[in-house]
Amino acid sequence: MEKLQFQCQHCSQRLRASARRLGETVNCPKCGRPTTLLMPGKSPSGAKVTREAPQRLAGSESSPSPPPMSVAVEAAPPPPPARSTSSTAAPSAPTAHSTTTPPITPWPTSHSDAPNAQPANAPPANAPPANAPPVAANVPLVSGRSEGESVPNSPTDDGNADDEAVSFAGLDSYDYGVAESEWVVETHVESERDRRFDPEKVAVPRRILYYQGALLAITAAFAFVLGMVFGRSFAPSAAQVAMPTPCSIKGKIEFTRGGLNAMPDEGSIVIAVPRDYKPDQRERWELEQIGSASDDRHPSVDVLRSMGGDFAITDRQGRFQLELPDQGRYYLLVLSANSQRPGQEELNRLHLAEMGAYFGPAQRLIGDRRFHWRTENFNKDQELSILF
Repeated sequence: MEKLQFQCQHCSQRLRASARRLGETVNCPKCGRPTTLLMPGKSPSGAKVTREAPQRLAGSESSPSPPPMSVAVEAAPPPPPARSTSSTAAPSAPTAHSTTTPPITPWPTSHSDAPNAQPANAPPANAPPANAPPVAANVPLVSGRSEGESVPNSPTDDGNADDEAVSFAGLDSYDYGVAESEWVVETHVESERDRRFDPEKVAVPRRILYYQGALLAITAAFAFVLGMVFGRSFAPSAAQVAMPTPCSIKGKIEFTRGGLNAMPDEGSIVIAVPRDYKPDQRERWELEQIGSASDDRHPSVDVLRSMGGDFAITDRQGRFQLELPDQGRYYLLVLSANSQRPGQEELNRLHLAEMGAYFGPAQRLIGDRRFHWRTENFNKDQELSILF
């Protein structure tokens, strides 16, 4: 089926439709205004129109364009005689360019005068269905053939298509020659709906990225300030990080024998060792011999003092003095020099385990002497009194 090109008279939208749809009233898909598909140069009222022929279609630069001419259209001529359905005459071949064009015979104005007339209330044979989308509106007819190829102005008249060709370069077009469900808008501008997108990705505006970057910067600054505030609040005070505070522990050790009065325990050994310090194997081996030390010049005493502890031996009055390098919690071990423990006396296993962590085998250190093992908290200078 031959396709003809049209142009909307209201919005200049480029359209296409088959030749059999001439005379139908359609709606332009762009502006939506109703119009009738007419022959070139014919107004909807059927009045006589005289105009100059347009230029040839774009791309025909090699062929010279014919001189301007006038096209006369008679207003409402009488209907043509009825045609025989048994045979149809082929349109005559186009002639060379001429200065005059025969009058264009319009389509019948009523269904009663047209051949094979239909009832007045019947829809046109080629009319689109009622639920079809909007179609092209009142536009002039232009041949869709190539330059130089003639096309009849109507099913009954012959004419030169070159004289009626109009260039539609750069215009969108709508095709009315196919089924309504296959209408396609020929456009070079990609719409938002036609853009392809990846369903696996999320598209966000650029300003959202800027907002996220600013939010990260603000969060980092807020966290830094918050850390400074809490750090200063919970930081140790100057007193807590001050230098170690030495303390002096003095005391007297006495013993009783046979219910007599308490007497000074001369020669007793007093040892203080930091509770939080854990000696290694070599230090424990060195401290095993501290029970036999007769003065503070014994090698084991030097190891004990390097650990933060101290060693002392009572004098004749049973008095002693320890010089500790820092305040804190200490284990205090006192070994009597004159009081013996019964052989059947059971030793405290917890005390033996704690002493073994510093002095090796505790029973070798203690022997048969009586002893005291306890935890002391030395936060200041103190004086102790111990009785066996």
